Amino acid sequence: MYKYIFKRLIMLIPVIIGVTFLVYFILDFAPGDPVAIILGIEATEEAIQEVRKELGLDKPFIIQYLNYMAKLCRGDLGKSWAKSRDVMGEIITAFPPTITLTFWGMLVAVSLALPIGIISAVYQYSIFDNVLMVCALLGISMPSFWLGLLLILTFALNLGWVPSGGVGSWKSFILPSISLGTSSMATITRLTRSSMLEVIRADYIRTAKAKGVNQKTVILKHALRNALIPVVTMIGMQIGGMLGGSVLTETVFSIPGCGRLLVDGIKQKDTPMILGCLIVTTIIFSVVNLFVDILYAFIDPRIKAEYK
Repeated sequence: MYKYIFKRLIMLIPVIIGVTFLVYFILDFAPGDPVAIILGIEATEEAIQEVRKELGLDKPFIIQYLNYMAKLCRGDLGKSWAKSRDVMGEIITAFPPTITLTFWGMLVAVSLALPIGIISAVYQYSIFDNVLMVCALLGISMPSFWLGLLLILTFALNLGWVPSGGVGSWKSFILPSISLGTSSMATITRLTRSSMLEVIRADYIRTAKAKGVNQKTVILKHALRNALIPVVTMIGMQIGGMLGGSVLTETVFSIPGCGRLLVDGIKQKDTPMILGCLIVTTIIFSVVNLFVDILYAFIDPRIKAEYK
């Protein structure tokens, strides 16, 4: 098990190198001068060239990238070009709201998706099943920012039940969590239903029913456990999607998280800030997927034997 975890952590290195190189390459060749954006339209050519030299932007692309990677190997994410502040400090300040939003969004998705998917599978083709599957299709189809605006108009502006944005209290995360978690909830619901239907038709389930085992025990103890592996995989992938999708949600609900930090960095072509946010997100996503793989061993003992 420990060797497997070590190998997975080592695999993070080429992933981070690939992500940083690709993003650095795209930003370097994208139109627009970050120095001109930072200094404004009234900046003189002399001032622009001086700042470019100060930031090292007068060097060739490959030299800039190697210098950045040399700092990254020392744990230094550099300084923001636009704010002249340490990128790591900015991310540490901005990441807690993003993690909180992702946690509550996933909690909303999982706590509703699992029971709905199980009940839909047990009562396949019933009115309940048909209605829920239509709702799931609507949930997948609705963009999170559009749903977020509808939630703000209905529950914040018209009814005044919850704040429309910010991070003032726990109530501020209710609408963003619903907006962020709805799409994931619909996806997990459909997968849970299809996975449960496949397991329910298995011979050992029919045998358990024939022996007179209580239906609740058959569904929750025998069927659900074997149906969870693809569902757990999807949950891990959805966490990564939520970290990326939080960019739009944080913008709509004015949450000062890492998503907003990334959007501001893109607007100003602030390469160190963009790379810092993406590197931290990549590491978290990879660690979550590693945790999901380890969780397989507790769901299915046969997988645990493969780790030894």
